[in-house]
Amino acid sequence: MTSASAPRFAVVLIVLDGERFLAEAIDSVLAQSVEDWELVVVDDGSRDATPKIIAEYESRDPRVRGIAHADRRNLGMSASRNAGVAATCAARVVLLDHDDAFEPRKLEVLGALLDERPEAMAAFGPNLRWRSWRPGSDEVDLVQDLGAASGMLPPPGTLPVFLTRSDATPLGPMLRREAFESVGGYDPAFRGMHEDQAFFARLMLRHPIALCDEVLHRYRMHEDSCVAAAHRSGTALAARRRYLDWLEEELERSPRAGDAELRAAIVAARPSRRAVLSARLHGIALSLKAGPPRRGRDPRAADSNGSPQGPA
Repeated sequence: MTSASAPRFAVVLIVLDGERFLAEAIDSVLAQSVEDWELVVVDDGSRDATPKIIAEYESRDPRVRGIAHADRRNLGMSASRNAGVAATCAARVVLLDHDDAFEPRKLEVLGALLDERPEAMAAFGPNLRWRSWRPGSDEVDLVQDLGAASGMLPPPGTLPVFLTRSDATPLGPMLRREAFESVGGYDPAFRGMHEDQAFFARLMLRHPIALCDEVLHRYRMHEDSCVAAAHRSGTALAARRRYLDWLEEELERSPRAGDAELRAAIVAARPSRRAVLSARLHGIALSLKAGPPRRGRDPRAADSNGSPQGPA
């Protein structure tokens, strides 16, 4: 496909054993108010009905295409996002996990925002913390607090906010392809936890971003998510410490290497080794009390540091 014939938007959807939610995620792309898009679904080694679901959508809409790693290996979230972006042609890329969903005007609104703000390398808004997705649920959905007003933000963007509040981490941004490539994409070392935070840190240390105040992304809250599994297993603090160690080094490699305030914030946010060990022992105790994992939990869902991996 030539650049002249490339669609305006590329959506990269990553999935690992996502038969429960995948169709809803794909449907949310099909329901967009604009039609000039391509959707690449990256299967990160699924063993359930995920390949069949992808094939069904491929047969129904030529804009949908599924890919997988060589030998259908499981390489983690960062490698999957990178593979998906590499397989697309559009100048603007949007990211989606298999258990989340877009609002119908997502591509339209963020595309217009980047048109209005040519200096912005990425655009996003608050997501909906989606708890009411279960049929008959009376749980209350909450709108994410990004900690910043809509408009342009120079480097370091909202990094100081999600450095101290992980729940302020952006989700599903629209990225200019050149910005994604300029920071080297996602770091494959982050197979699961903090892969988004690491990418956004790289991006925001170097490029301005644009924020809108419209909710355009639904972040599904459920017990099998990467984040929930990490907290349940007691590995969340270890993953966070590893990320902050990485971030301190990344700061030194960035144009903001002399930002003493940001460096101090990184150091202050790092959990102690004692806290990491205590959380892990607590997770082990809970695991022993609960007995063997329930049927269907994928044993591959842990990276080399014991942190769950797979779309959150």
